Order: sequence, then structure tokens, then C-alpha cells
Amino acid sequence: MSYDVMFFKLPSGMMADLDLLGEEEEDGTSAYRDQLDPLGAPEEIAARLQSIFPEADFSDFEASREGYLFTDDYAVTFFLPEAADIRVLYLSISGSEEAFAVIRMLHDRTGWRAADEEEIDFGADPSERLRYWTSTLRMLREHSRAKKKWWQFWK
Repeated sequence: MSYDVMFFKLPSGMMADLDLLGEEEEDGTSAYRDQLDPLGAPEEIAARLQSIFPEADFSDFEASREGYLFTDDYAVTFFLPEAADIRVLYLSISGSEEAFAVIRMLHDRTGWRAADEEEIDFGADPSERLRYWTSTLRMLREHSRAKKKWWQFWK
């Protein structure tokens, strides 16, 4: 399982509505997302990500629209949607809390806003959401490994 984060830019005066950010029509469009300021063309964003994270791998970007950043502690996948102008950048993160450094660095270097289920407040303790997600995942893994009788599937 991964921790997913979205990066986006709001036009001046527009409030973030994360419920609408994820909604799509059947054809993949989103009226709300279309109101967001573009982050840039896919190639520009990939180049910018590569400059921020030189160790990231974008060698298969043309075919997959993805980039990868692997360390001993975490893995990050950057997903860029099929569009001429990207309005939302998606990150899928696995591993330790150290991965939050990637989220913070991307925010600090671009000024883009970040959200998981809520907008991430970089002024507070921004890694709290990641720690919560990690602890929940750990609990689920421990629970799923417990030896139970077949009729105790709900425990």
C-alpha cells in the first residue's frame, strides 16, 4: 500500500476543495481541476523534478509518464497525467517517514500546494498525516498476520 499525495496550484482567491479535486467525469475531465493553474507541460515538470531530485529516474518518462525515486528507506513514484498542461501531479510513496522530505522539498522548491485526504499544512507538523498512515498500515499488517480460527475472520 502507498501513501498518495497530490500537488497543485490554486488561482488567486480560489479555495481548495479536495472533494472536487478527485472527482472526474466519465471522459476523465474535471470541471474543478480545469480551474486550477497549470503546473506546466509534462516535459517541463519532469525536467523540474529531475533538477530537484537528481537521483530520480525519468528514463522511461516518454512511454510511462512516470518517474521514480528509490532510496534505502523509501520509494516515490511521480505520476503525470496525459495532458498538454498538467494541473495535478500525483506522488505515490512507500516506506518510512523519511519520504516526507521529498514532499517538503517539492513544496518548498515549487510553491505548489500538497494534499493527501486534507491539504497539508507545512506550518504545523506536516508529517503527522504520513505517520498516521504508516501506523495504520503497520496495525493492519500485524492484524492480518495473527493466527485465527477460520470463524474468527472478523477479529
